[in-house]
Amino acid sequence: QGGERGASLEAGERRGRGERGRGMAPPRDGPPSLLRLDAMDTPSVLECLRARSERGEVYTSAGDDMLVSVNPFKATAACSDAALDAAVSAAVGRGGGGDDGPPSAFSIGSRCWTRLLATHRSQAVVISGESGAGKTECAKMVFRALVGLSEHSSKHPRASLTAGDGQSSQRPSARVSTTHTSNIEARLLVGGLALEAFGNARTVRNDNSSRFGKYLSCAVDRKGRLAGARIITYLLERSRVVSQAPREAPFHVMGALAGAGYGSHLAAGSARAYVREAPPASEAGRLLRQITDRLSAAGVSKAGVNSIMSAAAAVLCLGEVSFEDAGNEGCTVNAGESARKLAAAAALLGKPDGQIAELLTERLLPLPGAERV
Repeated sequence: QGGERGASLEAGERRGRGERGRGMAPPRDGPPSLLRLDAMDTPSVLECLRARSERGEVYTSAGDDMLVSVNPFKATAACSDAALDAAVSAAVGRGGGGDDGPPSAFSIGSRCWTRLLATHRSQAVVISGESGAGKTECAKMVFRALVGLSEHSSKHPRASLTAGDGQSSQRPSARVSTTHTSNIEARLLVGGLALEAFGNARTVRNDNSSRFGKYLSCAVDRKGRLAGARIITYLLERSRVVSQAPREAPFHVMGALAGAGYGSHLAAGSARAYVREAPPASEAGRLLRQITDRLSAAGVSKAGVNSIMSAAAAVLCLGEVSFEDAGNEGCTVNAGESARKLAAAAALLGKPDGQIAELLTERLLPLPGAERV
């Protein structure tokens, strides 16, 4: 692997030196590849990226396997369905080689698919950047390209790409929806969106900031069709459940539940301890329906959806519970509203009130050679 990677880098350097001899461009022209700049330094790179961004060209290549993205914070042609169709068509038509077209996140996804089928070796995409750089949307675009190519392989198995197949007679349409993709592809798409509701939140820099790390592993069969996937999450910002910095919000699902309420146990607008500013009831209700619909579309049973939402609502109820110091006896739940909120949380969790109160007010200490005290 090291030898192959070294050969790839050496080839890239030779290609870069060749480009420097032909078709060089000043940074203000904003060439599609940084390798074509007449000066490779920080000011030149930044000027090139700015020039391209002002033209709505938010993606710039930095060699075969690297892409620089500038978040436009608006819809652009590079993120459109037409751009997705073009990237998928190029992947199917070029037979594992040739031009990828304009640089984009779609082309990165299609190139992974192409190389996977041509080499039968695993491919990886690493997406990194500061908060608000556009990592979440970029990851969606890469995955949409994979789904579009998988969909094409399912519809036209004989036209699926293998190394050296050349031009395909079928021109795919990669626009993805749950009505045009197989069940597994649709579940993967909406499952990722549903996951955002429980791990994304508004920050001072980004209204949909991912507050966790995500590793998505996709399995593809020999015909280029998605056969399965696994999402591993890590480093979830758990502290955001109970507190947020000024001008920031909790996870989307918590805000939706606080604004819309949940059944008879959580009234709309009643959870203020963990959610300082809940969205209006109408907006929160729409968001809550969207979350539950996505969970269902991802394959979660109705009972499973209810269990997930009940647990989240119970956390909000527990935030409203206050306690009274009982001296050497520890503490007790305050009577009145706190007791009612505790009862609501217990009902949502399907547990007796006393059991929840005991878990919150008593601590068990394990002692060697004895029962817990």
